[in-house]
Amino acid sequence: MLIISPNSPTLEKIRLPVRRYPLYFAVAAAVFLWCAALVAIPLARAAGFSPAADGYAFFSHICHQEDARSLHIAGYPMAVCARCSAIYFAFFAGVLLSPFLSRRMRMGAAWFWLAAIIPMLLDVGADLLGVHASNLFTRLGSGGWFGVIAATILTPILVSTCSGFFHRPRKLPRTDP
Repeated sequence: MLIISPNSPTLEKIRLPVRRYPLYFAVAAAVFLWCAALVAIPLARAAGFSPAADGYAFFSHICHQEDARSLHIAGYPMAVCARCSAIYFAFFAGVLLSPFLSRRMRMGAAWFWLAAIIPMLLDVGADLLGVHASNLFTRLGSGGWFGVIAATILTPILVSTCSGFFHRPRKLPRTDP
């Protein structure tokens, strides 16, 4: 009869990925709810629901909310600008893709952060210098690129950190004969 110890390294390798699934889905659900709020706020405003103003007020601490630089739903601007919208929705897509993309990262995270931020810096810098006017497509593109890469970097870190926090190894009582 083969007996595997509860403290077996092999058994722990099997248990660890299984423990992370609920945490991964919790991260995905939280990001989905954040994105859903961005869509729900202009829809609520269009329906005349007065608490929509509270949603705009909440997101005003995060984004400038310039009407000309925002996407519109049902005739009302989203709660954040187009670049922020792209970051958040692409972050959600990145969370969904992170189980597939994160394992393929070969360079350090610093290089990925640099690759994520450069298009945004170029877009903003070129606009400030008068080289080209930032437009909807450059804002959506640079924000979306940043969001996907940020999620690919942060999701595994978040899941791993939470996994370690919620699933501390338990010491089993000794059963010496």
